[in-house]
Amino acid sequence: MQRLFLLLALIPAMAYSRTEIKVALSSMPSNLNPFYSTDANSQNINRLVYRSLLDFDREMRPFCDACSKFNNVVSNDGKQKVYFKLRDDLSFHDGSPLSAVDVENSLKYFQSKEIGSVFQSVFSKIIKINIISKFEIEFFYDRFDYDNLGNLSLLRIFKLKEGYQKDFDPKYFIGSGDYWYNIFEPNSISVDSLDKQGKSFLFKVVRDETTAALKLMNDEVDISIANMSPRKIKWLKSNAKENLDLSISEGSNYVYLNINHENKLLKKHKVRQAIASSIPLNEIIDYRLNGFVERANSIFAPSFKRYYSPVKALNYDLSTAEKLLTEIGAEKKDGVFYFEGKPIEFDLLISSNKNTFETAKIIENELSRSGIKINLVMLEWGTFMRRYKAGQFDLVLGQWVGFTGPGILNYIFHSDSLPPNGGNRGRYKNQAFEDYYARSLITGNEEERSQLIKSAVETVFKDVAYISLWHPKVIWIKKKCITKLRPFSNGSFLALKEAKSLCQK
Repeated sequence: MQRLFLLLALIPAMAYSRTEIKVALSSMPSNLNPFYSTDANSQNINRLVYRSLLDFDREMRPFCDACSKFNNVVSNDGKQKVYFKLRDDLSFHDGSPLSAVDVENSLKYFQSKEIGSVFQSVFSKIIKINIISKFEIEFFYDRFDYDNLGNLSLLRIFKLKEGYQKDFDPKYFIGSGDYWYNIFEPNSISVDSLDKQGKSFLFKVVRDETTAALKLMNDEVDISIANMSPRKIKWLKSNAKENLDLSISEGSNYVYLNINHENKLLKKHKVRQAIASSIPLNEIIDYRLNGFVERANSIFAPSFKRYYSPVKALNYDLSTAEKLLTEIGAEKKDGVFYFEGKPIEFDLLISSNKNTFETAKIIENELSRSGIKINLVMLEWGTFMRRYKAGQFDLVLGQWVGFTGPGILNYIFHSDSLPPNGGNRGRYKNQAFEDYYARSLITGNEEERSQLIKSAVETVFKDVAYISLWHPKVIWIKKKCITKLRPFSNGSFLALKEAKSLCQK
């Protein structure tokens, strides 16, 4: 198909030469309209085109993007105020300066019922805005919530031109970032730097990992952010070590086994401990995953410097697992544990993904060695999620991605957070956890708040609310002539802005 060149009226055609860096993605962004972009690729490309007040750094701490400083204040009555001093050197793509009024207008776009942004409810929590000066603004919330600050990273700053319709057309969005949209094709998108000496990024969709590997080796792409199995990454390291490098960072995502706490047996703490003790995580990580993940002891990876707590994880020990099952009154016959005359067996719900299936098979085999029978139930994604949210499972192999702080704890563990109003799909309840979390919301002392969250984390994971597996590392594969590329722990494309190309074209 012929390329559609979107020459924005507000950006003059640029005749000078740019350094182009080609980046492989596993899938196209689902919706680049900032009002409706919820997938990672859409959010990440929009990070380059539109500024936000703040974003998150490699240690998952908020940092200023469009601001020079900010202050998050929680009063003793539980109310929250966030103050921003904006940078005074920023402008939109049409050359007009960026001010506090523009931030307010952007917020109003997202709050508008007529526009109907998917983030409307998120930003409706802001009950008052105060413009202090041209470059100072405050947001007020009637109660503190950990997600309030994180959600402000979703507030893209732009000016909306008259004639905008809900279908995405970039000519109606006057961006504020360092890049602007240039080329759209069915399987590729490019963004160009506003800096004449800058670089452009051509994002190309490469859905198959073998194709992605070959394109790297054949110089058809410079960086691959596409999903790639540990096996294929290891193969690339061995076969293209002269031309390719791995850029690796700690990850913030979390892979786990969720547990249905309404199940008669899984309600028992010792049964949950027995299952956790039957999974040889170190061996899976070293040999199945080639060390490309980090063992998890709770939901927060070490990249969450403020909230990481080194909860002692249960080690692989079949004798301990058998002892725990014996203590609840189970008996082992012919290698299988029985409880009240019935074999101990659980359905393990998984999505229809090859890597997920291979991991689940290892878990199934290892639990059978403890005398616990596992029935794998593999479903296509839509059916998988419907059953998962409905609580129609015993165990689930899943992953949480994209969370930025303690708000995830309330979402997945609080007894008031049952689907469809939350993510507590295992129907878990622990009053001690809820008390720690509630106390953290009403203290104005940040250090005390951090300690309360760590206590909440330790409580649910000592209780084996989930069985923690690992945190996938962020692995970007690049040509050696691409330098200064260090991924963020959340996979943010902001890291691309730091990259330098010494490649010969």
